Amino acid sequence: MISEEFAMQNEIWVISPNERVGNTDFVSLNKEDEGRYLKISAFGNGTLYVSQIMVPDLGSIESWVRGKVELELRAFSPGIPNLLNYSYPQIKRDKLKNQRWHSVGTNICTWAPSVGDYVILHWTESDGGSTSTPITINYPATETSPAMSFTYTIKTDDQDLGYAAVLKTDNIGDLYNTGKIQWKMGMIF
Repeated sequence: MISEEFAMQNEIWVISPNERVGNTDFVSLNKEDEGRYLKISAFGNGTLYVSQIMVPDLGSIESWVRGKVELELRAFSPGIPNLLNYSYPQIKRDKLKNQRWHSVGTNICTWAPSVGDYVILHWTESDGGSTSTPITINYPATETSPAMSFTYTIKTDDQDLGYAAVLKTDNIGDLYNTGKIQWKMGMIF
């Protein structure tokens, strides 16, 4: 049984028998599948989004005296270097405290061939500052996408929360982690 508390902390998928979850994939809910983990689908062509975020140690990125958390998300890909630059509305601390998952539904892109085989997501906690500091992200080539290097700046009081690659071959619902922030991705076909 899935409780309301479990649903608040985990992404829940409701699938009917033999429901199409991709262009050609079906999920079987036959008796022999009971109790087994069902692989839903790998990412494909469709709308890619960040479904939920979680901060393992909230005090390490924003002390309680500074108030709300100001997150920024940048996304890069080999095909589209400046894919997304998004500033979240300020998030109240109680939405993230005690390692609570917070639903965000941030649209990253439509994963088309022009994007490439991976998307890099870089997180920042924004507090401003008087000068800028450069950040460079390097990612190696894949079989079908070139290596990527991208440089941009953050302010001196901003905190770099790190980055991770979302690969086209990853599974929907996989957990991504920089050590300072964790997130789950979703896909709309």
